[in-house]
Amino acid sequence: MEFEYPIVTTKHLLIKERKKLLETNKDVLVFDLGHDVQIFEPYIPNKIIKTDSVLSFTEGVLLSISNAYKWINEELLREMLFDYSNRLREISLGGVITNEGYDELIEKAIDLKDSFEVEENKTIRFLINPHYKREIGEDINKLKTDLINKYLAIESTKDTFDVIYEEITCYDLNQKKLTKSILKDITGLSYATIKLYLKEYPSLNDAFLQVNNLSGTSAQKLTRYYNRKKISKVANCTY
Repeated sequence: MEFEYPIVTTKHLLIKERKKLLETNKDVLVFDLGHDVQIFEPYIPNKIIKTDSVLSFTEGVLLSISNAYKWINEELLREMLFDYSNRLREISLGGVITNEGYDELIEKAIDLKDSFEVEENKTIRFLINPHYKREIGEDINKLKTDLINKYLAIESTKDTFDVIYEEITCYDLNQKKLTKSILKDITGLSYATIKLYLKEYPSLNDAFLQVNNLSGTSAQKLTRYYNRKKISKVANCTY
């Protein structure tokens, strides 16, 4: 179906585009999109709509929904508009719009479902699989929260690792000898974080030790060379 105005990205559209993936992975509740994706989501205020604003606000919300979801089946669109109109009715003062009035606004929104371009108003990072096969007694909300927090923690760890690794491998060997304190300053991380990551990740610590050994001013390198010679001499004398 062709439309005059472009289709805005919504959560429903993201799910539709990944329908096969979601259906074939019913054991996976949360899907990480990998980055924040801009979408449109209908705005429902968390406060009462004043009497003088009820009609215009309700009409505006329903029109934005119909234009954002114009690609779905008309009956499904009508049901969606009906659900949102009920949510708006619950927070509207004065009984300004009658039942028939809401029906008229819904039909008007459907008639004008391709009348303007809808813009994204929020971002989404994770998709909840509507086909997820829930186990008996499973707390979906808790599981969802735990999984999202786990994803974010893993990403945070990876980002921190990458920051430290990049600063170590890109360090100019002609500068001062690379130390944990210098690494703290150039990464912007805390000293405790630097120590923790060097301890937890051997590959990171190996890279640090190599650069630590090779870096420094000429005087520092000469001093290290002299000290190594002395250590070598002392060691030889012990045999």
